Amino acid sequence: MRSYRNRYFFGLLLMMSLVLICACQPPTPRPTATAQPTPTITPTPAPQPMEIEELLQNCASLDEQDVTVILTGKVFLPPESVYGYEGWYGMNLITGTRVNALFQVGTGANTMNDLPHYFFEQDLVIRADDGRIIRHGHQVRVTGRPRYRADSENRRCEIFVDRVDSLMPEDVLQPLDLTVEELNDDDTVNDCSDLEFSRQFVRLSGELRIDEFTSLCQLKNCKVTFEDPTGSADVMILEGEGPNHMAALPETPTNQDLQVRDQNGDLVDNANLSLIGVVSLSDKYECEMTVYEIEKGK
Repeated sequence: MRSYRNRYFFGLLLMMSLVLICACQPPTPRPTATAQPTPTITPTPAPQPMEIEELLQNCASLDEQDVTVILTGKVFLPPESVYGYEGWYGMNLITGTRVNALFQVGTGANTMNDLPHYFFEQDLVIRADDGRIIRHGHQVRVTGRPRYRADSENRRCEIFVDRVDSLMPEDVLQPLDLTVEELNDDDTVNDCSDLEFSRQFVRLSGELRIDEFTSLCQLKNCKVTFEDPTGSADVMILEGEGPNHMAALPETPTNQDLQVRDQNGDLVDNANLSLIGVVSLSDKYECEMTVYEIEKGK
């Protein structure tokens, strides 16, 4: 009986000691919240205005750093072949030097129209960021991303255009009604050389006729003679069956072969029509018109 009580007493003391030991241990501290560092937001670098020459000299590094640049120049449809990528066409952007500016093909802002198989300057239609129409030879400002191509000598530097703005007067596409005499008068404000530089649209009203010595069609482009009461001038009209085109001429054409269609695709009266386009001095220093649109006479 003593042995049982001793064992019981010893066990009781052991349990009390464990309770006291546990009671004397300090409580486990709560974890302290650690302040998280505020993330640093790196601002997107602003587009860098530069000259085309500067872009060409630094194209590789600008491409590597993914820099967006701003360039100004005149945009031209290349004369023979257009290079680009699927959905993008490369136009010539020119100041003193030239760079290949790639425009996306589409119908919205900052895009250009698709091109036919045989293309001419009349086919270049670009829509600016604000919806204004840009044509061949217009002064523009483009914002885009350079691409350096080590594999191409002729296309070493290109720029993919994200935004294009017209720097032309807003009324440049509103045609001025002029006569052949006014175009050839050097003393007038709107003579041929001034209009060639400004790319201002012009409207001539009169008649078309065949000249047996000069009228012909070559490479889908036809030359015929325009005449109004003040004089005559050569005009260039695209060959074809669509709107603002004319039928191909035979080797020895006559006035009966002259079939011209207006902007709606309808045949016009050659003796009473209006031509809208841009003018320039020929190699013989004579004023001639590149026809963009044809209207029926009033």
